[in-house]
Amino acid sequence: MKKLPSKTVRGFWSRKAFEVQFHWIFIMIAGAIILTFFITVVTKYQSVSEERFSLVLSKQLETILSGASIAKQTTQHIQLPLPLKTSCTETCACSFSTGTKVTQLKGTSLFSPSVLAGKELIYTTHDWNIPFRAGVFVYLTDDQQQYALVYDPGDSASTALLTKITQQLPQELSVKNISITLLSSIVLQQENKKIHLIFLNTLPDAFALRNAQENSGVIITVITAAGGVQFYARNTVQESNNVQIAQVPIASTWTSDAELVGAIFSDTQRSYACNLRQAYARAQWIVQVQNKRLDALQSRCSTTKIKETLAEFEKTMKVLSQEIGTQGEAPAVLTLRALQHDLAQENQQLAKANCPTIY
Repeated sequence: MKKLPSKTVRGFWSRKAFEVQFHWIFIMIAGAIILTFFITVVTKYQSVSEERFSLVLSKQLETILSGASIAKQTTQHIQLPLPLKTSCTETCACSFSTGTKVTQLKGTSLFSPSVLAGKELIYTTHDWNIPFRAGVFVYLTDDQQQYALVYDPGDSASTALLTKITQQLPQELSVKNISITLLSSIVLQQENKKIHLIFLNTLPDAFALRNAQENSGVIITVITAAGGVQFYARNTVQESNNVQIAQVPIASTWTSDAELVGAIFSDTQRSYACNLRQAYARAQWIVQVQNKRLDALQSRCSTTKIKETLAEFEKTMKVLSQEIGTQGEAPAVLTLRALQHDLAQENQQLAKANCPTIY
């Protein structure tokens, strides 16, 4: 018969097996601790890097905005290490954010898409003349945004608006001019691209509405020669019995070239209207300065009429700073346009009489 192992031998092998298992458990625990340590270090480093990039980008934008008041239609490019977001609350408190860093826009009109996630940020500025210079508008976009100006070649107002806009936009912007008759034959959606379809004095067709409903990267804006601006979001385009139906959104209004360009760069009605409200609020103070300037000149020329126009200007600006972007803005906009015309004529009369002018 085969001799069985003694208890001592069996105990020895049992201890060996236990020691091997213990060693493996120890190695696994130690490895998990080491792996956790390195993951923590990498995550912390990534977080610190993102925070640093956020602060750098935020500082760059703050510098741009602080210098905007003296800028003369400047266009520049800066690197965009992190996505940039802009937003406005219902009370029109606007801000931009980079990573976890949120910066409030203090009195600056910043027209931009809601999300910028390209590799390069493009910013440009434009004087806001109403008709005198009342400030500077800042526009942001990135290298992922593509803009298409859709016009009707049979409509003179549409083609005139196309010419007006192309003269105002910077050359660095990716802009295409597309006839509405050829729109359906063009491939709109491209990978990692945002397509802004800006219809000039013409309404979006079924092809464009279908793309806006199916693709979040397609944004529709309608600009009219009469001064209307409408932004079509995805939830304003519905499908009923395979027919695209667009609910007409509330329209904002543009009254100057700078506001017209702002409609191109914006992608929501709220952000566009809020930036105009802030601009009109600031313009009230500019009008007051102009009035005090006339008083200080003590010219032999009569400035009573133009001072009355400026007083009405100030009242209208106050109304627009509260009503722009709502259904109640129309009367104030019509008043503003009439006052701009009157102010321009009165300024010319002062110049002809060799008197101090407003602008």
